[in-house]
Amino acid sequence: MNSAKSYIREINSVSEALSRLNLEVKKLRQKKKTAENHLFILMDKYGYEEYEGIKKSKIAPKQKIKKKKADEKKADAMKLFTDIGIQDPEDFWDKFQQTQVIPKEEDENSENL
Repeated sequence: MNSAKSYIREINSVSEALSRLNLEVKKLRQKKKTAENHLFILMDKYGYEEYEGIKKSKIAPKQKIKKKKADEKKADAMKLFTDIGIQDPEDFWDKFQQTQVIPKEEDENSENL
């Protein structure tokens, strides 16, 4: 059981390190985004399309794409299915949803425990 405890300590240690690093990466990404926004404003102001290898199009602020909620998607799909003449749109929807999921396979590593 001593080796199990050392594995647990290792797992916990790695998890803590990953948490710290994720926070640091998040801060760095935010700094990069802020600098890109400032550079974009300057490039726009002075009419540069590229400056020292950085293209204006690459750092342009991106608009967030709004996504429909699941119930809105389903309602729109039901209307479409009915409009194109599918007999049982609810059943068709269920079958379609099943095609969007990858079936779970047996984990080969579980046999080795």
